[in-house]
Order: sequence, then C-alpha cells, then structure tokens
Amino acid sequence: MPIFDAVHVNQLDKDTTAWFADLLTVIETLDAHAYVQLMTDDVVLQLSDGTVLIGRDEVEQALAAAWAPLSSLTHHERNIYGTAEHFAHETEVEIRTKDGAALTSVTTSWIDRADNGLLRSARLYG
Repeated sequence: MPIFDAVHVNQLDKDTTAWFADLLTVIETLDAHAYVQLMTDDVVLQLSDGTVLIGRDEVEQALAAAWAPLSSLTHHERNIYGTAEHFAHETEVEIRTKDGAALTSVTTSWIDRADNGLLRSARLYG
C-alpha cells in the first residue's frame, strides 16, 4: 500500500490523489497485466535507464520480466506537484526481492493522464 503520510507538498485535488494512490496500489501488486489496464492503448513509459516502452503489450511484457524477481514494492510519497492531467512526484520506493535482498530507490516521475483518466505517459528518473 503506498504511503502518503510524509508528503510535504501535494498540489493534486482529492480525486486525483485517490486515482494516483489507486495506481500505485496496482503497481505494488506487481501484476503487469492489471497495471496496463489503467493505461491508454498507446501509452509511453520511459524507464529510469532510458528504455522507452510504447503500447500496452510492450509495457506489460517488459514490466512482467522486470518484476519477476521482486517480492514487493512500497512507495513512500514525498512531494507531488502539478495538475490532474500533468504532475510530477518524488518517492522513495522500498524494493524487496524474492531472494531476500532489500533496497531503496529514490525517484522522480512525470505523469500524464488522458482525458478519459487513463495513464497516457510516465517518465521515471532516478
């Protein structure tokens, strides 16, 4: 479950914050198929290593492979700046692997939502 207790700045309205929390909750299930259901068909996802994934199928395949060694992800949100359609968030992500390793990744992501409320693009840095 994403953690919003330590958010310093949140410029999103209540509904968008709820949408975003739901999105993070799905990511934390590590179910790539469920995650892509929240995206437009032509979604663009740029990963922190510069890899660009286009379309639900490509995103699902890549994330399923990337998430296979993981046992859990937990987002600790710090700041969220922007509007309902375009926003950036800073987060610390606790990552645990199936072999027992643990690490924390500090990232910033830029999020764009389509008019229908689906995720249109995300760019991850960090």
